[in-house]
Amino acid sequence: MTLKNTDNSYIITVENKQTIDGVSDTIAQTSNGSYTVRGNKHYILYKDENAVTAVIYDGKVLNIKRNGDIKSNMRFSAGERNSSLYIMPYGKTVIYTDTSELKAELDDLGGYIKIKYTLDFNDDKYYNDMCIRVVRENYYE
Repeated sequence: MTLKNTDNSYIITVENKQTIDGVSDTIAQTSNGSYTVRGNKHYILYKDENAVTAVIYDGKVLNIKRNGDIKSNMRFSAGERNSSLYIMPYGKTVIYTDTSELKAELDDLGGYIKIKYTLDFNDDKYYNDMCIRVVRENYYE
């Protein structure tokens, strides 16, 4: 995954509230990226210091592919449990996602994807409430 041949510029903000053992923490990240719509699929691509992330949404299923220090290909679909291989520098493990909610408001200008899911990692449960926002750069100027 690369950021080559992007003829559009968007601000991608990912905000995730994660709750572990009743304690919550929110992490937010903002990156420059691209956003395109082809057919019925929405493609969001952004890069941070450790990885390139591709978000692909078809109206029912969300795939988040990460390639960098940590590699993963996570699939989310409301009401489903999915498994993914999570590859880290010190080894591989299988993680599971149980998606309770997945909704999106996306059009040619951007929008958002909201997802609530439980990450099951080595029998530990991590509850997540994530929002991915896509805004055309300079849209409000």
